[in-house]
Amino acid sequence: MSHGGHLARKRTPASAHILAAGALGLGVSLLRPPDYTSPMLDWSQCPAVERIPGKVSGEWVFRSTRVPVRALFENLEGGASVVEFLEWFPGVTRVQVDAVLEHASQSLATST
Repeated sequence: MSHGGHLARKRTPASAHILAAGALGLGVSLLRPPDYTSPMLDWSQCPAVERIPGKVSGEWVFRSTRVPVRALFENLEGGASVVEFLEWFPGVTRVQVDAVLEHASQSLATST
């Protein structure tokens, strides 16, 4: 993979995650970044991801890849753009990323 084996490329402080997520319309708290892998997000309802026992330790991954969903949020937190993420993880499609961000946004909006 072209991302050098790293799941996240940190570039900016965690506060940038709050701003980036807010800019994406995720309605996050300014006090702490959301936990995108918490039980309150029901990833089973998102068609862009899958969880298979034994595949990446059972983590939620982008469908037909081994890229964990959390890698997207870690990279966004680190200041990466969606375009950069897609370049670093070529198996993930823009449609999948958009679906994951929309699912997170809808889930967070209904949980607050």
